[in-house]
Amino acid sequence: MRGIRSLIEQLAAAKSGPDLANPWADEDPALDVPRAATLRRANLEAYLTLLAARPPRLLVVGEAPSYRGCRFTGIIFTSEHTLATHPFFSQARFVRTSRRPVPWREASATIVWETIDRLERPPALWAAVPFHTRKAGEPLSNRTPTRLEMEDALPLLEQIRRLFPKAAVVAAGRIAERSLAALGVPCVYVRHPSHGGKAAFQAGVLAAGKRAQR
Repeated sequence: MRGIRSLIEQLAAAKSGPDLANPWADEDPALDVPRAATLRRANLEAYLTLLAARPPRLLVVGEAPSYRGCRFTGIIFTSEHTLATHPFFSQARFVRTSRRPVPWREASATIVWETIDRLERPPALWAAVPFHTRKAGEPLSNRTPTRLEMEDALPLLEQIRRLFPKAAVVAAGRIAERSLAALGVPCVYVRHPSHGGKAAFQAGVLAAGKRAQR
């Protein structure tokens, strides 16, 4: 699908830095297996292609990837543990890319995919800033995206929206809500699943899913 490949090419070409890692272009010899960025691009392409075959009714937009999730999988709200255990990922070849003996596991990813199991079909997952926002000199850390990073990522958010134009949009957290508002995209706000937000996130997404089925 041309739109998917165009998006991945743009992601791969995006700039990174000491406090912003690009999962689809950057590799750290101490953390990543060989050709890790290439493998993560393949993971993302396979994921989006599966979604396109059965277009999602929801697009859930989060904040930014964490080092326990998309940083090593290339898929938003998805950890290496999720890749290895969730049935969705048995439909194609997905690989983990960290050198860690035990796959990374992320609480938010676990909550999101538990919620997906209760929906009629998987939603598309994205982030307001789809790059790993980290503290400089601390590759395994997370931080809140800056306003400039949010603005720079708007074209990518707009492109994922164009890939799934019929999907109702859910903003998981205020950062996602602000980015979507900047694009003029109507959305339903739900609490982000992290830091005790599981129940509110699940209730909001499931309600949005029911409305989208009508």
